[in-house]
Amino acid sequence: MPADFAKIELLDRLYKLRRDSRRLSASIITTYSINLPFYEDVILRHLQAAGSRLNVVLVDAGELAKSFLDGGAFHPKIIALFSDAGMRIAVGSHNLTEAGCGRNPIVCWQISVSREVRSNLQCATDCPHV
Repeated sequence: MPADFAKIELLDRLYKLRRDSRRLSASIITTYSINLPFYEDVILRHLQAAGSRLNVVLVDAGELAKSFLDGGAFHPKIIALFSDAGMRIAVGSHNLTEAGCGRNPIVCWQISVSREVRSNLQCATDCPHV
């Protein structure tokens, strides 16, 4: 990992996923703005090195096209990583750019859900008395 990217917290976590014994199977990331070369050269490479083969990015169409014809915006920022052991979800103010992944101050909430907890949540939603 280049030294200037090593200081970015979110990228550091992605880098550590490469060496984690739990392998990812998929990711979903939402963002308002995107730097596609940064995503493909940095983020996607980390996800793939961690085992993720299905990677979905949802980005504001107007921002992607650099034209806001209707003035609307798709603005949520969610990262969802999936593995056989469970999943990790991060919701925050990070766009899929160098600045949004840590060069700028961001607010980020993260939760990990193990396979066991996920099974219990499914059971709770299926039970008619809940």
